[in-house]
Amino acid sequence: MQTPEHNTEHNLAVSMEMEVENPAADILQTQPEDQTTYSILEFMPEEVPKDYVNYIYAKWLRSAKYGNDIYKKIPSEYYYKSYSRYLDSLLHRCKVRLAVLDDDKDVLLGFACYKDKILHYVYVNREQRRQGIGKSLLPKEIEIYTHYTKDGIKIVDNKLSDLIFNPFIG
Repeated sequence: MQTPEHNTEHNLAVSMEMEVENPAADILQTQPEDQTTYSILEFMPEEVPKDYVNYIYAKWLRSAKYGNDIYKKIPSEYYYKSYSRYLDSLLHRCKVRLAVLDDDKDVLLGFACYKDKILHYVYVNREQRRQGIGKSLLPKEIEIYTHYTKDGIKIVDNKLSDLIFNPFIG
C-alpha cells in the first residue's frame, strides 16, 4: 500500500470487538479501553490504492443515485455508465481523504473527495454515522460543495450553512 500524504488519529466508539493486529505501529494510542481509533489518510490524485478506489466507486455511485431524487429518475444503465466516467475524471484530479480503522486499515469507514476549496463528496458508512467521522473527513479550507444527497443537505443546512452549492464547478 502506498504511503498517504497525511494521517490523523481519531477515537471512534464501536459496538463490536476487534482482535486484529495493528499495522500502524507509529500511531499514538490514547483511547479508553472501550473505544477503537480510526485515522484519516489523505492521498494525492491518482495515488489512492486500488482497493480503496473500488470502495469509493461503489459507495459514491450508489449513495448518490439513491440519496438524490433527481438521480433516481435517471435509468440505471445511463446513470452508472455516465457517472462512472465522471468519477474517473474527479479521482484523477482530486485529493481523497479516507477514514480507516487503526486496527485494520482495510476497514474503511468513509471518504471525502475534494480539490482546493471545492468539496465533491463525503460518505460515511451508515453504521458509523453521527460519530464525527464526516466532520473529521472535511478539509478545513472548503468553501464550495458540488454534490448533495437528502442526508447531506440536512448536514449542510444545520452545520455548514456558509458553504456554497455549485454543481457546475470543479
